Amino acid sequence: MNEKIPVFARVCAGLLIGAACAGYFVYAQFFAEKPWVLTVFHVNSFSSRLEPSREALTAGGVNITAETGGAAILKSELDSLGAYSGRKPAILLSTGMPYDTLSPFYGSYHGEAEAAAYNSICFDALLPGREAYEEGSGFADFASRLGVSGKCAPSVLSGDTSGDSMPMSAVRYKAFEKNGRKIGVIALHADGKASGKGEPVPADELSAVSRTAETLRKKGIGVIIIASDGDLAAAKQAARKIREADAVVSSGDTILGNDFRDLGLPSEGPYPLTVRRADGSMACVSLAGRSAEILGELRLRLDSDGNVLSCGGSPHLMLNGSIMVEDSGDKNDEVRRAVARHIYADLLKPDRALSETVAKYSSSIPGNRSERITESRGLY
Repeated sequence: MNEKIPVFARVCAGLLIGAACAGYFVYAQFFAEKPWVLTVFHVNSFSSRLEPSREALTAGGVNITAETGGAAILKSELDSLGAYSGRKPAILLSTGMPYDTLSPFYGSYHGEAEAAAYNSICFDALLPGREAYEEGSGFADFASRLGVSGKCAPSVLSGDTSGDSMPMSAVRYKAFEKNGRKIGVIALHADGKASGKGEPVPADELSAVSRTAETLRKKGIGVIIIASDGDLAAAKQAARKIREADAVVSSGDTILGNDFRDLGLPSEGPYPLTVRRADGSMACVSLAGRSAEILGELRLRLDSDGNVLSCGGSPHLMLNGSIMVEDSGDKNDEVRRAVARHIYADLLKPDRALSETVAKYSSSIPGNRSERITESRGLY
């Protein structure tokens, strides 16, 4: 039959088909979804760290003392990193306890000062530490102060909302939409008593979180982040076992970021860690230790379906620029420049508005605010 079709007609048809295919290829390449990046900013156990603390560090083999962290420095860092710009998808998480019951701030204001800081910093979600579940912890009272006067407040995540210490608004998971991307954050509780005697995350907790993650996927949530109150071992276990998890952010006190060793701080490995599962899929694991001194900036590079292509980012040691150099002779300026150039050290000016808020509370606290007053294992 083809022999009856003129040669020029067959040539034209071939050219048209080829052009159509080429055009479709160009169209598909141009309009296909490109990989995208989700940034997760996270801090561990705020622990009433409203003011900076003095930290002993090293730089170029020289001992130094620097003021680190604090609420106003943290907000300034988040602002400098574009957390509030809204131009790119970003989630702000707080894992661990927001206050320390032995802090003068908590002793004087019972969570009001810490809640004021949280209202200013604008976390998306908060997963409290195990202390929040203890009788008399006061966590529900603290949570009731979040979002006052119409200000932003984090969603409180918890796997168990039955206790009196948890607010009625606490949830196992929360879904967010950032720049058109749907992101789910799920609470996962580790076994604080495992201590190497078994898996740090109980099997029933893994199953519960896995089921929640699968449900969120079916609802069209493209990215799943697990917020854990466990240590590094618990975070790795969750990343391996929960197939739907794209990232696990934990409140463990371990520091990740090998270059911290140059500052005299211990590190348990690179930041972040990448866990590859048996099926070839990946999950990112990150921790931000040292209460409100280090901000984690985890960057997940994902395909259009929400699968992790790579894990990246950096932890940030937040310094307010006040550095004292010890026994350096005429090398003071050189040491200060070395700190300023360090990959993890950021010299910042405190956020003015939040500094004024903190000052309002601290001005009424007598004595040495940097020290615990007393210690008690019972109720006051």
